[in-house]
Amino acid sequence: MSLLTELQKASDAVTVTLTPRPAGITATTAATPLTLEVCAPEQRATVMAHWKSLEATLAPVALSCTYDWVDAWLNHYGDQIPHQFVVARRGSILRAVLLLTADLTDRQAMLRINTWHFGTAGELDCDSVCVEYNDWLCAPEEREAVLEALVTSTDARLACDRWQFDGVAAIDLPDTVSSANDWRCDRRVARYLDLHEIRESRRELITFFGDSTRKHIRQNLRDYGQVDVEWTDTVSAAHAVFDEQIALHQQRWRSVGEPGCYSSAVFTAFHRELIDRLVPKQLMTVVGVRAGGQTLGCSQLLFDRNRVLVYQGGRNPNAGKLSPGLITDYQCMLECLRRGYDAFDFMAGDSLHKQRMTTHTAPLVWAEKRQPGWKLPLLDAVQKCRQTLRSWLGRHAAAHPSLMGSKED
Repeated sequence: MSLLTELQKASDAVTVTLTPRPAGITATTAATPLTLEVCAPEQRATVMAHWKSLEATLAPVALSCTYDWVDAWLNHYGDQIPHQFVVARRGSILRAVLLLTADLTDRQAMLRINTWHFGTAGELDCDSVCVEYNDWLCAPEEREAVLEALVTSTDARLACDRWQFDGVAAIDLPDTVSSANDWRCDRRVARYLDLHEIRESRRELITFFGDSTRKHIRQNLRDYGQVDVEWTDTVSAAHAVFDEQIALHQQRWRSVGEPGCYSSAVFTAFHRELIDRLVPKQLMTVVGVRAGGQTLGCSQLLFDRNRVLVYQGGRNPNAGKLSPGLITDYQCMLECLRRGYDAFDFMAGDSLHKQRMTTHTAPLVWAEKRQPGWKLPLLDAVQKCRQTLRSWLGRHAAAHPSLMGSKED
């Protein structure tokens, strides 16, 4: 099978929805008013106690809205990113506990835009955790009501120009988040390998890839010889492999003039705390793949409701013509298949590597809703003017190169 045929096969990958949410609330429950309490960052201890309590009744929940993820994020980003908590109740019954984070880029702009993100978002790009499979801690049947209450809130602390969801599985979004209700939705493909399907088929993993991918994997395995996989299940071992991952990742990106994500001290510290919290609960591992006395690659894997999320990694840039990244991912897949996970998910992005190594797709959504006001239309107009000016300058420079001077000037 040619590479072109493989890409066509990948483009036809099955799109699978996740398990649907329960149906709506009962008439009896709906008769009790929903109330929102907006809580300042200083009330964190009380709110996070509510968070842990509600999470226990809704488990399993998305990893990104677990107590451990959110509390660790607050430890490292809470001082730099403005945020509020919202606690929703029907009568005395706790129904939702939310973290709303301000967009730091918007807050630092000359024209201050108040954007509220749902969950751990809003960081500057250089420090961002780039959350995906994001979610919010809310009883499933209350999502529409809680969102409506938030968007229409008159609490001055929630003064908002724009509401934003980041990287949410389409099935986890409230139904009202649609263009029909003035939400702007950007849907992106998350590619994954369906491990459950492979396990049920009783076929070898390698047979699910295209011809050239199978050939490439087999050739690399012959060239590397014995390949060993270290699956860390203790905090100390995970930190040791994480150190290797950082070194490989940074070496790779600095070689092409980029800083690498671990140049951010806050990002790195956040993930070190996640290792401390999540590895003992089997919600994270850092895998090292080695052959011939050298580390081929390391992968940080998150576990979200029996789904493996390939969060970050480092690959050996000194492997010559061999493919350490390919073999690292393949060996991680084999281990996850053996351990009973349902999917191996590369998350958003549509690179050639992801296409060749996956069988299915799922949609992730970035959605925003603009509130009535003058600031965002003005910002759009300014940006449009800038784009028009750049385009005009580019055309003018191309038509009159002599006017732009020379290197000797």
